[in-house]
Amino acid sequence: GMMSSAEDELHGADFPSGSMPSAGDGPALTGTATFRVLKHSWKGVYERQLLLSPSHLRTIDEQGNRTNSWTSSQIIGATKGESDHVVDIHISTWGCGMCTQTLRFTTEKDKRDKLLSLVNRVCSADFVRDMVKLLGSEKLEKSRPALTAAEVVVVPSSYNLDAAFQTLLDKGIHSAPVEASAIRPPSSGGANAESASRRFVGYLDQRDMLSYAVLGFRQRHAKIDKSKPAEAKAHAHGFHASVSDALIGTTPAYLARRNPIHMLSASATWLEACLLLSSGALRRVGLDNGNGGFAAIVSQSSAVEYLLSAIDRHPEMRAAAMSLPIFSLGAHPRKVFSCTPDQMAIDAFELMEKQRVSGIAIVDSKGQLLGGLSAKDLRPILEQRDGSLLSRSLKDYLGE
Repeated sequence: GMMSSAEDELHGADFPSGSMPSAGDGPALTGTATFRVLKHSWKGVYERQLLLSPSHLRTIDEQGNRTNSWTSSQIIGATKGESDHVVDIHISTWGCGMCTQTLRFTTEKDKRDKLLSLVNRVCSADFVRDMVKLLGSEKLEKSRPALTAAEVVVVPSSYNLDAAFQTLLDKGIHSAPVEASAIRPPSSGGANAESASRRFVGYLDQRDMLSYAVLGFRQRHAKIDKSKPAEAKAHAHGFHASVSDALIGTTPAYLARRNPIHMLSASATWLEACLLLSSGALRRVGLDNGNGGFAAIVSQSSAVEYLLSAIDRHPEMRAAAMSLPIFSLGAHPRKVFSCTPDQMAIDAFELMEKQRVSGIAIVDSKGQLLGGLSAKDLRPILEQRDGSLLSRSLKDYLGE
C-alpha cells in the first residue's frame, strides 16, 4: 500500500492563489510541497515522496535517497491521468534532440488537484509574472484607437424586444447597452461611472434572446390542448405568431438589468480589465468617454486580441507562450453539449438556455461533429415572426 497517509503539507511554501497574481513582480515561489505517491515506470510501481519546489521536481525513496530529479525548466505541465487518482507530469528531455517524457504518479484522490495546480503554476510562473507586469503597465487609453474602431450600438428605451434583438443580429454584435427610459437624478458623487449607470440600465445580450425565444415557445405550447386533434394539428402546422406575444409587457430594459454596466476610465490598465473579465461575473466592461457615455466596449474577445498583440510585440513572451501547453495556465476541459440534426430546434435551444452556454455542437449518430448552433440562429424566428419554426427538426430549421 501507499506509505502511511498521503499528505501534501507546504513547508513554508508561498504558492500564489487565485487565477492571476497581483501586479508587479508577483509573489515569490518558495519552499517545497511534499506528496506521498506511487511512481509508475517500465520497471514497476514504487512508493515515493514527490518533492516540488520552484526550481526542481524530485522523487525520494523510503530510505531518503534521491531517485530522480528534474529542473523546473524541464516541466511542460501536468494533466489528469486515466483514473481519479493519477497525475501525468510531462517533462522535456534531451536525447537525440529534444523530446518529451510522461511521468505517471498515483496519489490520493483529494490530493490530485493540488498537485496538478502546483506543477502547472511552477512551469508557467515566469510567463504569468511577465504578462501581469505588462498588463499592469499598459493603459486602456493606449488601445483607444483600436477599441473605438467598432461602433458602440445603443438600444433606445423605446424599442420593443423584437426590434432590440433584431438590432443585435443586424449589427452582428453579441450585446448592446440599453438606455434608461428616464435619466435618474445624479447622486452626490457625480462620478462618470455613476453617470453611465444612470443613463443605461444594463446590456441586452444574445443569451437574453435565447431565454426570450424558449420561454415564449413553451408558454404558447402549454396552451395547446393535445387532446383535441384539430387544435394540435393546427398548432403543428400553423402557430404563425411572434414569440413575443407570450411576453407582453417585457421590455429590453427589464432583461438588460440582469447584465449590469461596469465602467472603466481610460486611465485604467489592461490588468484591471482582464481581471474583471476573467472573474466570471462580467462578459464586458465599458470604456468611459468622459461624459458618462461609452467610448468603447471591452469584451472578452477584444481582451484576447489585445493579449495576442501584446505577446507578438515581445519575442521572449511569444517564445514562452508557444512552448507552454494551455493546461499549464490553469485551463481545464469543459463539457461540450451536443444535439443531433433530427432533434427539434426548440429542444436544442432549450439545452443551451438550461446549461447557460452560448453554443452547442451538432453531431451525427457516431458523435462526429457536423456543425454548431448559437443564439444567432434564432434570426428566422424574428424575421418571419413564426414560432412554429422551433417545432421543426434542426436539419429542417437550419435548411441543411
